[in-house]
Amino acid sequence: MQIMRQVLAQAVSDERIAHNPALHVKLPGARGKSTTAVVDDPNQFLTAAQVSNLVDATPWPYNVMVHLAAWAGLRAGELCGLQVGDLQLPVNRTNRLGKLRVERTVVLVNGALAYQEPKTQGSSRKVPLTASTTALVRDYLAAHPRSDDPSAPLIPALRPGSTPAGPDLDWAQPLRHTVFYPLVFKPAVERAGLNTAVVFHSLRHTYVSLCVAAGIPALEISRFAGHSSVTTTLGIYAHLFESDHSAAMTALGAMGQPATGNVVPLRGRAVGTE
Repeated sequence: MQIMRQVLAQAVSDERIAHNPALHVKLPGARGKSTTAVVDDPNQFLTAAQVSNLVDATPWPYNVMVHLAAWAGLRAGELCGLQVGDLQLPVNRTNRLGKLRVERTVVLVNGALAYQEPKTQGSSRKVPLTASTTALVRDYLAAHPRSDDPSAPLIPALRPGSTPAGPDLDWAQPLRHTVFYPLVFKPAVERAGLNTAVVFHSLRHTYVSLCVAAGIPALEISRFAGHSSVTTTLGIYAHLFESDHSAAMTALGAMGQPATGNVVPLRGRAVGTE
């Protein structure tokens, strides 16, 4: 399996294929047991309408961060690590969708923020954006005071002394999530009338649930979300993929029905009848 991954990785490097299909495939352990925890608390999955209310309840520019968490599925550290150059927006606005490149995360090292590579190989990824998200980030960049600097933090930091009523933005430093969360996010959750059990990571869970509802295959969702393997996606969100399978079984059963019309069924010929 490792050799196959290396071959496919080289094919991606040579631009022969768009992505490595083996990157998110993980072989089961000796006993086939998963160590991932299933997330099935209804409070961790918001509807599209609830996401919209939360975005509206969050002050600018952090409403953009909340929107990206729910509609692009990035982790908090990945969002804080985004830079202006990570946005890939088409020049033509008509029927073109943007992408978001995830290449780093922000972590706390000895009391100071630092950029690090994402947690797993699969976490480094390009996330396709919807039309509405593409338009939102395009407008956001137009108002970003350092949009001409590709290395500038996409989401600004909150300076000491900031309050919910008067955030003081530092566009030169990455956001510290532990400051943003109590100062901006939790008050926005309350203003939006959401359950207090909703945490920031709920938006990532919401992204997966919205992808499932849109009919996106599990392997694609795994790649977009930056999971280490598709088994992680299926393990965490098993209940989201549940189905009565009636449509699939109807289609499968139809293949065994007698042929009709001008179609002649294939039959095995007895030996010696020619």
